[in-house]
Amino acid sequence: MFCSSCGYQNGDAALFCTGCGARLTLPALTSPEHPDSSQPPPEAPVQEPAASVPTDTLIAGFRLAGIGDRLIAAIFDSILIAVSYGVIGMAVATRLGGVTESGFALNGVPATIAIGSTLLAGFLYYMLTEGIAGATLGKAIAGIQVRQQTGAPCGVRASMIRNALRIVDAFPMYLIGFLVAIFSKARQRLGDHAAGTIVVTKLIGKATRAALVVLWFAVIAGGVTAAYEIHQRAPEMVSGAFVPLPSSVPSTSTGRLRAGNLVMTTSPDGPARSPAVYSRGDNVYVKYALAGFGRDAQGRPHLLFQMQALDPSNILLHEPWTIRFNGPLSLGAPVNAFVQFELVRFAPPGSYKILIKVHDDVRNANLEFAPALRVDGPAIASPQGLEIRDFQVSRIKGGPAEGLPMIVPGSSVSMQCNVFGLQFQGDHTKGRVRLKLFGPDAEVLMDELIEDLNYTAYYHPPATFAPITNELQIPAGAQKGVYTAQYSFTDDLSSQSKIVEAKFEVQ
Repeated sequence: MFCSSCGYQNGDAALFCTGCGARLTLPALTSPEHPDSSQPPPEAPVQEPAASVPTDTLIAGFRLAGIGDRLIAAIFDSILIAVSYGVIGMAVATRLGGVTESGFALNGVPATIAIGSTLLAGFLYYMLTEGIAGATLGKAIAGIQVRQQTGAPCGVRASMIRNALRIVDAFPMYLIGFLVAIFSKARQRLGDHAAGTIVVTKLIGKATRAALVVLWFAVIAGGVTAAYEIHQRAPEMVSGAFVPLPSSVPSTSTGRLRAGNLVMTTSPDGPARSPAVYSRGDNVYVKYALAGFGRDAQGRPHLLFQMQALDPSNILLHEPWTIRFNGPLSLGAPVNAFVQFELVRFAPPGSYKILIKVHDDVRNANLEFAPALRVDGPAIASPQGLEIRDFQVSRIKGGPAEGLPMIVPGSSVSMQCNVFGLQFQGDHTKGRVRLKLFGPDAEVLMDELIEDLNYTAYYHPPATFAPITNELQIPAGAQKGVYTAQYSFTDDLSSQSKIVEAKFEVQ
């Protein structure tokens, strides 16, 4: 029967056009009782000689698709499903673990999730494309389509039934579906029998087929690119335990660089300390591991570490540390790193952070994260110029303060204090401490420089102070009585001076 839509000559019993799928209708004829004398009788259309087609290959006017065409379509679609498994599997490995240097390896629950998600995606792909368009991308390229046995379009319901049984037809390696189809008059596999569908040929132009092939390659390339990008951002699979950073630690990264196994310890090789609360004067020890870095042709990583410790006002506690690592490393082993610094005695209370930056020279990737700690203690008041605080004398170095220490000749008297308000020129101070000693009769027994105040400090907030201690030896034959020790503190940069006196008695 001639199709008025596309001009294709179909079989006499066809209800739908094999070429375009349009419903076929009989042409209108002029009634013999009322012939139109003004028009010559219509000429019958010239028909091409029909190819010799066995009658058992035509159903509802459609030519059944050959097993070879269906195999070609299955190969095209299987490659699409395989690529989707690559994308899904890589995403699952990134979340649940299993990323390797060249891809991923899944076992147990992650493997079940990846395979189950791929099967679901494949089912939806077949069901929707065949139910809505009549063909998957592979079938469209092969020039075949799925229809109902009546010749009507497949529809989503029939497609869902047909593809629900694909898991049976596909076992093993589509052997069941193949055997059922070759022994079926209409070449139907189990899913086709259940859904009442057939696979038929569909004419397709060269330009359309070329466009479909280009689309297929584009989908494949997109999937491969997506899997590669996920792999580049995924953490490297490392030997042993690798605990990711807790969500409370801010972290940004490009590529696959990841930090983990973060722990604060009581000493370089000591146990973890908890909570991360420190006091002034404590040492801070932080350990962590790094994974996801690239390696050169010799299997060596090339990493640049930059570390900074910052106080609550984001002032650096130390000069930034820069370290390079490019030593030999076993495959799968992480790089273990370590940070250590001291909290000075004038450190303000509050939240401190350790800013760690890592650059991977091999993959040109970066990682930045900032673990935090807290320093407790009362706030230290900022000085108003040069100030001497916590001044005390005692008979024992570091001993308790005494109002009038009783000293035995031949022993010593100890002084200690903190000097606040020293001016800095860059990171340097300049000053001095002099001691003038007066005997019981007010005679000057000593007048000399006992300490310099020339310090270098990278970290010097307003409450910075310099601790001073001094031991004064009393001669064995010293005269008995009350002595006066006069300590003079001078800041040469600000030209400020302070004098503090202390008395002791020699018995």
